[in-house]
Amino acid sequence: MESKADLKDIAKLFLKLGIIGFGGPAAHIAMMQDEVVTKKNG
Repeated sequence: MESKADLKDIAKLFLKLGIIGFGGPAAHIAMMQDEVVTKKNG
């Protein structure tokens, strides 16, 4: 079963990535993968 993320959770994630993200799109993609795939499935 998959659980859908709330809009609030998605907005908080993107706000966090926008504040601490340095290095352009490649860095954002790597940080997004770490946050969404690694931490949420763990």
